[in-house]
Amino acid sequence: MAVQAGLRANIIEVLHARTHPSPGIADILYRAGHIGGLNQRGRTIAQADLYMEPPVREFAMMAYRRAEEIAEVGYQYAMKQIEKWKLQE
Repeated sequence: MAVQAGLRANIIEVLHARTHPSPGIADILYRAGHIGGLNQRGRTIAQADLYMEPPVREFAMMAYRRAEEIAEVGYQYAMKQIEKWKLQE
């Protein structure tokens, strides 16, 4: 029984690691620096006339190989947002 319980725990751990990969050092350092800038970010947004935040959270900080995909997501988001702004004028 104890062997089966231990095996089950190991399987769960492996499956969890596959679905929740550990962040790399660059991600950790970025997030640590980002925490300090959250307060400033709020002030900057409050002062801006227009503000966009493209939905790129699914991309890792160092996802250089996905640059074209990231740019396309940002472009499509920006075009939709700009159209919304035009309709508000």
